[in-house]
Amino acid sequence: MKPAAPVLSVCIPTYNGAAYLAEAMKSVLEQGDIDLELLMVDDASTDATVEIARSFDDQRIRHFTSEVNRGLVGNWNRCIELARGTYLCIFHQDDVMMPGNLAAKVDLLDRNPRAGLVHSNVLQVGPRGELLSEWWSPRLGPEDVGVQAGATVLDKLLHGGNAVCAPSVILRRACLEVLGPFDGRLPYTADWEMWMRVAVFFDVGYLIEPLVKYRRHEGSETLKFLGANGLEHAYRAKVLVLDRCGKDIPGAEHRKGQLRRQYWEFAVHSARLHGERGDYREACRYLRAAETFVGGEGDPAPAAEDVRLPAALVELEQVRAELDRVRGRVTAMESSKFWKLRRAWFRLTRALRGPGHA
Repeated sequence: MKPAAPVLSVCIPTYNGAAYLAEAMKSVLEQGDIDLELLMVDDASTDATVEIARSFDDQRIRHFTSEVNRGLVGNWNRCIELARGTYLCIFHQDDVMMPGNLAAKVDLLDRNPRAGLVHSNVLQVGPRGELLSEWWSPRLGPEDVGVQAGATVLDKLLHGGNAVCAPSVILRRACLEVLGPFDGRLPYTADWEMWMRVAVFFDVGYLIEPLVKYRRHEGSETLKFLGANGLEHAYRAKVLVLDRCGKDIPGAEHRKGQLRRQYWEFAVHSARLHGERGDYREACRYLRAAETFVGGEGDPAPAAEDVRLPAALVELEQVRAELDRVRGRVTAMESSKFWKLRRAWFRLTRALRGPGHA
């Protein structure tokens, strides 16, 4: 007889997470009197992650492993496929749940059937658990507590930062059956895009109590989502939502134009600041990011008099362009038959001369 589906599926998608995994699992299994399954879904780890996961003796744990690496978003979507619960939590392998985390969020969803997800404030901690911040960033206030209309939350997520911390989220599984999985085109902002997608059609709950410890450390995927790279991925997530759900979002095309202007201005401003500080490499990254925010009707034109970048930055871009051209010519030359024969002749004549000859 097939066992009854649990109320909640907590999924921990893992990849080389041996350092903190045991603490994360323990914090889930000690959540108290709540009907849950814990899915350990490993993405072809090469360290002791799988061994640590299997060292826990608890009937609520289900183990799955992949022979090939699917990547972060691919593994998250595999979690969705395997989960059986009415509610779903995708929890990070290096984070920690506070006592009462799951019970409080399941209770809110039970009492508010129109809410598609609930999230909470978190404590940001360092590698050894040291407190870094008592708030997630961007910080939400008392006016955000409880259940809000999805349109209100969508506005904040479209025009600001990602105020929803992924491991603090519990999703109603029925939402995913309607909206589909996380978008694999967004390696670092698939969660952000999903929260916005949920907010288009469902209400959103928020608890101001910090119910999760979000760990920051050198091995974290979050470090890849910084600076100009992060800016581009945030923009892509927002535009994808407006493209995907445009008919259900009032003024979607106008909002896309606003986003292009907003992100272009921020990218150019950041390029100018980094150039003035002498960080020309990051300044160039922001300039390249600014180019991606241009292309639609009414988009900003990156005129030189508007940008006002330091002359040294402009010169650096010219030098890099010339270097790229030189590298191209060298590569073409080295791949030619003449060049290969020439090198072979020099090696032969050197060998015939014997040691000690130039």
